[in-house]
Amino acid sequence: MTGAHPWTQGNQYLFSMAGDWIAFRIDAYVFDPYSNVIGWLPFDTPDVFDLSGSWMGTIQPDGRFFAPRRVEHRRAPKPPLPPRPDRPPHPPRPTPMLGPPGSTEVVIPRPGEGPGPR
Repeated sequence: MTGAHPWTQGNQYLFSMAGDWIAFRIDAYVFDPYSNVIGWLPFDTPDVFDLSGSWMGTIQPDGRFFAPRRVEHRRAPKPPLPPRPDRPPHPPRPTPMLGPPGSTEVVIPRPGEGPGPR
């Protein structure tokens, strides 16, 4: 990525299909934009699981974070919690796009909100 901010070296911004910044990844952990840990990647795959072990969705190579419309019952162990990182700089917005057939947005609740549909 040309002109990338130094923060992006080894880290990854995650976006919705509309191109909104919804999360970021540092190593095997996924954080909301407010630096709260929301998930992790326990296996050598792009699949993200929440802290209770439920599958959230998959990170695409371009940084889009998709979930299937039909929930798969995949589980992972609970992770050890990482230290809370500093909030990264706001990333540039990518071009909106449609997700793969059968996919939907991953819903990232804001701090203080519970999970649920938008």
